Amino acid sequence: MAGSKALTPDERLIFNLKVPDRTPTSRPAIDVKPDVILRAKEGMRMQVECRLEHDQTRPSKHKDCDVVEFRHWFNTAPTSVGTDPTNPAPLATATVVKIIGESGRAKFIIQFAETDAGKILNLEARWKNSKENHKSGPWCEVVSARVIW
Repeated sequence: MAGSKALTPDERLIFNLKVPDRTPTSRPAIDVKPDVILRAKEGMRMQVECRLEHDQTRPSKHKDCDVVEFRHWFNTAPTSVGTDPTNPAPLATATVVKIIGESGRAKFIIQFAETDAGKILNLEARWKNSKENHKSGPWCEVVSARVIW
């Protein structure tokens, strides 16, 4: 009601409603990384929680971000490359292309396919300013967890 243009100055005074400030303000650049926690859930689901450093009790978003942007990829089971049993070669891990997504919430669930069960999920996240992408925050460290049935 306070934002209504149909109110007269007298009605604003009677109802004690202030005229909203509609001047656009620029948001500052985000310079902090989110703390990310992965929790494997049954049914090939992964719960992602993003938190600010000073708010470690519950999921929270940075005040200057619109969404949490994340990218994830899978490591398949390690396979041995060497054929000599006395001198094994280092283990190679095949990775799948990174997939990028967004969530408007600090706590969300990603659903995976049955073929992804047992794979190790690697995830990075950052606070994103959708209107001014150059002001988005840095990517956090990679967090990993195994997708379970």
